[in-house]
Amino acid sequence: MNELWFTLEHWLSQHFPEVLADLNPGCSDEELDELERWLNCSLPEDFRAFYKRHNGQIGEAPGLFLGLPFLSTDALYGEWCTWQGLAEDFAKEAEDFNEESRATKITGESYPHDAIKPIYINLRWIPFSHDGSGNHLGIDLDPGVAGVRGQVINFGPDENNKFVIASSLTDFVTWIITQYQMENYQKSEHSLNLKEPPNTHFLDAVPSLFGRSRGSLL
Repeated sequence: MNELWFTLEHWLSQHFPEVLADLNPGCSDEELDELERWLNCSLPEDFRAFYKRHNGQIGEAPGLFLGLPFLSTDALYGEWCTWQGLAEDFAKEAEDFNEESRATKITGESYPHDAIKPIYINLRWIPFSHDGSGNHLGIDLDPGVAGVRGQVINFGPDENNKFVIASSLTDFVTWIITQYQMENYQKSEHSLNLKEPPNTHFLDAVPSLFGRSRGSLL
């Protein structure tokens, strides 16, 4: 992961120095251990290594992931707590009305089939980016029977169709670097987006990029 960070940092220094300057210093092992306690899970080694180099963005420049921001551990935990609170609300509602919780009752499609559990809320989906409207890129620590622990997925209120974007954070970062090196991006003063396929922001392009016709980064 350090080699990938070196490549990405060098590229940013030449093309988007404002994004490079927006990156926070990295986490310590102790801080990541604390995050694991907060989330009650064990994080993949490449995820820990990614955050040991930089702990997200300050938020004063376009997002690292083709315009979507790289969340700090504090921001990540805040987003996760929002989902935890919603899951608790749904559980209380289900108990009151003697019915299945909307956290698991609301279903969607998984691409590939059975790679991602077809539910609305899973507290083992750990967000590392968002679109500002509650939708996320995250790692999946509780995959479906055809999935892999640590795979990168999309999820959120507007993301009923969920896609395995990459089999690991390492593969996802490699893909991001490739898009930059191939100049598959467009930039304005205050925004950064994928160029092809046309999109409003990266999550809008996920079905075209990683659906049945294109396949994920497996």
